[in-house]
Amino acid sequence: MTKQTYPDTKTQQANALAIVKNFCSTFSREEALKLQHKMIRAAFAQKRKPGKKEVLDLLYLKEELETLVPAAAILAKNKTKGQSLKKLFHKTTATNWIDWLDELFHAAVYDDFFTRPPSNRDVYYSSRGLLKMIKKCYAIVRPEMADRVVREDTNHGR
Repeated sequence: MTKQTYPDTKTQQANALAIVKNFCSTFSREEALKLQHKMIRAAFAQKRKPGKKEVLDLLYLKEELETLVPAAAILAKNKTKGQSLKKLFHKTTATNWIDWLDELFHAAVYDDFFTRPPSNRDVYYSSRGLLKMIKKCYAIVRPEMADRVVREDTNHGR
């Protein structure tokens, strides 16, 4: 997989925002979170793995997230739009998040378990981080959801 890099310019910020908007129009917030939860649960399950349709849905989400993560990393540098994303990229790079997503998908689809979470973090933190990233990207595109994200984060003690 090739590493995507973007210079930090206004054009690239606009392109990153367009990628986030495209993701948000491809999946409803609930659908994206449901599929990500499904991937996490399947990765931790010691029983039945996802069926063919579920695997295709998870693969599609994974591919879209692989585009979303670098865009979110660019927006995290934006002082007005990306402040909520900044913490997610403070110690972990977009490449590390994508590597973790690959590990999570592989564990969900095959009979394996994780080899390493990104930046030596624990598996739970990394899984929750991906969910938070999705929520915060929706809050950027739809500012009315920002309060909902804050409430959800507060309720989970994070």
